[in-house]
Amino acid sequence: MYNDFKNDFISDLAQMDINLNKQQMSKILAVLDGTANKYDILNRNNRIKIMNNNGIPQSVYDYIHCKKSEGLTSETLYIYRIILEIFFHTVNKPPEYIEASDIMDFLRDYQEKNHISNRTLDKYRQYICCYFEFIHDYGYIQRNPAHQVKKIKYEVKPMPVLTEYEVELIREACITRREKAIIEFFLSTACRVSELIKVKKSDINWETDEVILFGKGNKYGTSFITPRCKLSLQNYLKYRDEIEGSEGSEYLFIKERYPYTQLTKRAVENIIDKIMMRITDINKKVSPHTYRRTSSTNAYLRGMNLEDIRGWLRHESVRTTEIYIRNNTEHVHGEHRKYVY
Repeated sequence: MYNDFKNDFISDLAQMDINLNKQQMSKILAVLDGTANKYDILNRNNRIKIMNNNGIPQSVYDYIHCKKSEGLTSETLYIYRIILEIFFHTVNKPPEYIEASDIMDFLRDYQEKNHISNRTLDKYRQYICCYFEFIHDYGYIQRNPAHQVKKIKYEVKPMPVLTEYEVELIREACITRREKAIIEFFLSTACRVSELIKVKKSDINWETDEVILFGKGNKYGTSFITPRCKLSLQNYLKYRDEIEGSEGSEYLFIKERYPYTQLTKRAVENIIDKIMMRITDINKKVSPHTYRRTSSTNAYLRGMNLEDIRGWLRHESVRTTEIYIRNNTEHVHGEHRKYVY
């Protein structure tokens, strides 16, 4: 790569109106050689890319910036950046010198040291491979070593889904109006927790029972509230607005103490955990996402088609929606009872 750069430099210099003798040219090239030894030089549209002071290629941050423009959340971008920084600190090579074996060795060693599952490891593989695909497509490197890195196989465990009885237990375990409203909102809209915390009071159309959700990929979507959810929300808002200082908040779900700010993701998770601690008859790990899976699975069992469920869940592909159903043992059991005797 340096020889190509040096030849281009000599060619460009020759085109300039400068009269240099052989001795002067030799001195210039000697200085050029000495300076070039301090850098890793990579041709990209006639621009030189160098490593940052922290040993991380600038292309990593270019890649993160690109993914940010695609609408990825700050939490996801943070994981992308951390994995790539760990990778380059460990491998200690610039991107153009990375081999497929470097990537595979890193993944193997990282799993051994951190005891992560194959599923998590494959996510990290995707982060690294997508980065190399990006810098190859944009001309940072001439070949993509990640092409030879194969997908890591892992077993997909059945996703926990609540039964109708378990849902009723959770409803009975709710103490505050806010708890009841949050549970009913999850069950009715099948929203993500990141969508729930962003909902504003103005996002609900009380006449049509529609709610606008702003979620993954910075995209808006529409879901719906059931009569039970509608009543729970109205009871919660009526109680909430009677608290001095809280009526001014534009968000639907807020903290119970001054200054009554928007709930955070962690706060919602804590609310769910507190409700589950009051129940002894449910031996499942229940998270906000469990309600999303429960609502979509129950809708499918009652006859809602996959394409409509996909639109309701705001999935890009119906394949993602199918995972919710395919890994549900209750659905398989129901089909078994129907067809096997």
